[in-house]
Amino acid sequence: MLAVLGVLVMIGFVILPAIMQGMGGRNQTNPPVAKTTRYGDLHRTNLASLRWRRQIVLRFFDALGRELVRADASPAPVQFALREMTPNQDLSPTSDEALVETWLLARRAEELGLVVNDEAINAFLSELMQGRMTSDGIAAVLDRAEISDNDLFSVLRQELLAMRLRRIFRVSLQGSTPAERWDYFQRLNRKVTIESAPVEVVDFLKDVSDPDESTLHTFFEQHKAEPHDPTSPEPGFREPRKVAIEYLKAEYEAFFDRELKAVTPEEVEKYYAEHKEDYKQEKLPTLEEKEPDAADSEAEAAAAKPGDEPPPSGEKPAATEPPDQAPPTSSNPPGDASSNSDAGASPFRLASLVEEAAEEKSTPEPETAPQAADLVAAEPQYLPLEKVEEEIRASLAREKTTAAIENLLNKLRAELEAYHDKLILFEVKGKSKEGDKSPAKPDFDKLAKQHGLIAGKPGLVSAFELGQLDIGKSSLGPQASFVDAVFEQVPKDRPEIAQDTEGNYYLFWKTDEAEETVPELDDEGVRERMLREWKKIEARSLARNRADAMAEEARKAKKPLNEVFAGRADVVVTESEPFSWLTYGAIQPWMAYGPPSISGVRGVDTPGNDFMRAVFDLDKGEVGTAMNHPQTVAYVVRVTDSNPLPDVLWSQFLSESYFSYFRAAWPDQSRAETAWLDGIKSEVGFAWDPDWQRESPRR
Repeated sequence: MLAVLGVLVMIGFVILPAIMQGMGGRNQTNPPVAKTTRYGDLHRTNLASLRWRRQIVLRFFDALGRELVRADASPAPVQFALREMTPNQDLSPTSDEALVETWLLARRAEELGLVVNDEAINAFLSELMQGRMTSDGIAAVLDRAEISDNDLFSVLRQELLAMRLRRIFRVSLQGSTPAERWDYFQRLNRKVTIESAPVEVVDFLKDVSDPDESTLHTFFEQHKAEPHDPTSPEPGFREPRKVAIEYLKAEYEAFFDRELKAVTPEEVEKYYAEHKEDYKQEKLPTLEEKEPDAADSEAEAAAAKPGDEPPPSGEKPAATEPPDQAPPTSSNPPGDASSNSDAGASPFRLASLVEEAAEEKSTPEPETAPQAADLVAAEPQYLPLEKVEEEIRASLAREKTTAAIENLLNKLRAELEAYHDKLILFEVKGKSKEGDKSPAKPDFDKLAKQHGLIAGKPGLVSAFELGQLDIGKSSLGPQASFVDAVFEQVPKDRPEIAQDTEGNYYLFWKTDEAEETVPELDDEGVRERMLREWKKIEARSLARNRADAMAEEARKAKKPLNEVFAGRADVVVTESEPFSWLTYGAIQPWMAYGPPSISGVRGVDTPGNDFMRAVFDLDKGEVGTAMNHPQTVAYVVRVTDSNPLPDVLWSQFLSESYFSYFRAAWPDQSRAETAWLDGIKSEVGFAWDPDWQRESPRR
């Protein structure tokens, strides 16, 4: 029976789609996706081929990263190569924009005469593998990625052409002036504390008049194909691709607390006995003192001479040079490198001469070291159980917590997989008789209540919105972030397990997805939304004017903002903690692989570079204004403290290596690279096909 159902599944999911595609292929068109005046046009089939080739590379990188981890090697080179392949972190590696950008750069590289041969590909792979991969390991990677070496070399050729051209351009960005370096150093090392008072842009929408129909229509046409990004100051009406998920969250701390209470004294005692050596207190052996023998004392007395007594304090010992021998003379002036005097010897003397001089000198008799027989080993001592009991209980609880969570989620995952398999068979087989029903879908709320978990069902959300959730900060392994995996790898209704950096586990599946859409002006709700966005842009200047007036009021008062605006219900003043322009967070700069990020500021919603520039241009006590990155709020700011002091900061800058802060330049270099790419697109006459943007906007 299972064999028959397996055949049905194969027919339903493999053979039938191919037959249907073949039958409908005669009537299908191959519309253009993008056009260029120099490299020809890209059509839908070309784009599908590019996506297929990119997926091969992603599968290979994922398998290679896992194999490197198993070989106790770092997956960092693979991660770096992935970032090089799609440097714009806002784009999915398989998005239309990322694929077409790589295609354009590869064509440009070929035009400039760049060639990637098999030797170059092998060198690239050797860098990734770090000499830690055996032939069997490489074969395992190819098998796991389900690709041949010929396919791999074919797809890597175009990827490397684009990557090499990027690297050539980036060489031009490596140079920086002393003033630029001083600026980048301050972005990471100068910290300020500010007071801030927000002026919301939405409060001024009522003061903006409606535009005429022509203005509104032009505004919509300019921005309808741009993606909607709530963190961007630029409006966009293209709805991004969305997915719906359901998940169960196992909070590590909650499970840990339960397991900690369940640890018994017997378990603690058993663990202590089995691991007692872990609690051993090491002590250095002591030297056993011995009474001097009478024979030794007589020998020492006989060896001593009457003239051997040291001179009285304050006197110098007499010279031992024979009186009839003249002191040695030298024809060399004092301090000459050829002088025989050790005090004037040059540090650059030949090694052979140094050795000869060392042989002529008398070597003092070394003191007799203590013999091993004289050392008395200390008795081993152990930390008492009462001092390590809590540590042992916590260790046992951690082991049990991880095991309990994994066992529970694997059990629930098996239940979800059983539903998934039944659903596939039902959809393939169809209703064989009256009364057949689809299998009952598991109730996540009921499962969460039953097993002490937390259920989540956010509905259809974009990648940005998903990343703001707790599960959005998890990952499915060393190479796959949760957001990327859900949008690019995980099929619908197949359960997976993810884990975040705090130890929390998530059992989830994707229940639905919606492609990107470019709306029309007559679509429901679009006109209202577009009008609001237009008014928000117009209201920005009104918010800035209000903030400027408040700042001037604070300057004249020469008081802190919380005193200037005390008693005003419409003004909320917040004092921040010290912050720098850029930060690596808790990671040391030398450990970071990527650029630093813009610091968060208490009381400020989504600060950006323009906000930071305005704030860090102020000295202590000065007042200014700045807008956040989305330009939804104008802020009155006053710097209350700045550290370190300017002279100290300058001294640190002079002694600091550029290597410790060069990544602070990456955001500026990224903007320069974007301008370079735009220049290439303009030069080759690149343009997206309008029909493709409208009818198939997933890019």
